[in-house]
Amino acid sequence: DNDSAAVVDIEFQIKEEMRHSLQNFGISALRASSLMQQYGDKRLTEVIKYTKMQKCTNPAGYLIRALKENWTVESKPQKDDYACGNGMAYITGKYADFIHH
Repeated sequence: DNDSAAVVDIEFQIKEEMRHSLQNFGISALRASSLMQQYGDKRLTEVIKYTKMQKCTNPAGYLIRALKENWTVESKPQKDDYACGNGMAYITGKYADFIHH
């Protein structure tokens, strides 16, 4: 089946890119394989992406510590600034539809 071969090829490619990223941080191939098996693709992808955005002197140590200590690494959405834009966003209640700005 051609579809299953394509899925396996994509998964292999993702794992190779992940392994390459980990090695670029200075993590050995053996340690990279161990991390990939222990933490899974999704978690490693998040932490790799986050580590790339950080300015640190030891990215390998940073990445491994983030994994071991289960740091929250996803970016937080920006808060809405109610002073800008549509003032209707913060008006709620019974008469909100009747208030004009």
